[in-house]
Amino acid sequence: MRLLISYCYSLYGSVLWDLSNSNVERICSTWRAGLCRVWGLPRTTHSMLLPFLSCQPPLSDVIAKRFIVYVQRCLSSDSEIVKCVTRYGLWFGRMASPMGCSVQYCCSKYGFTVDDMPKVSGRSIVKHYIHRADPAVIVRVRMLLELIFIRNGLFYLNMPDSDIQFLISQLCIM
Repeated sequence: MRLLISYCYSLYGSVLWDLSNSNVERICSTWRAGLCRVWGLPRTTHSMLLPFLSCQPPLSDVIAKRFIVYVQRCLSSDSEIVKCVTRYGLWFGRMASPMGCSVQYCCSKYGFTVDDMPKVSGRSIVKHYIHRADPAVIVRVRMLLELIFIRNGLFYLNMPDSDIQFLISQLCIM
């Protein structure tokens, strides 16, 4: 996980993306496939399990958080031009501006208004996913982690590897 994050998690320029674009979901899907590969899970693993398993928020939430922090920095910039362009994109350009589209996307996804944008905490975006978590998902992730540790030899259970792999694949499918 450390290597995956250090080499593939930078996402330079993601603050300039239109977050409502379907290509962002394609990147998130590729990220989830990478997580499955790192953890040795089947590709059919439910995406709800992966953030809790890897102790990382969903990539879409990370990108949204970075975007919101970027917009807040632009709104509080020393440059009047930067502030003016940002305010125009937020309050007037809206859907004609990539920034406006992304703000609208974040507002609808996380339940705040455009006027709240300067005050939204980046932590609240990350916590959004945790608060929506079903307790059954957390229990499933704990069982899955134990089975992964057994499969990788960190825990011992007198059970054939094929049975452990079968249990892992069954837990991954919700």
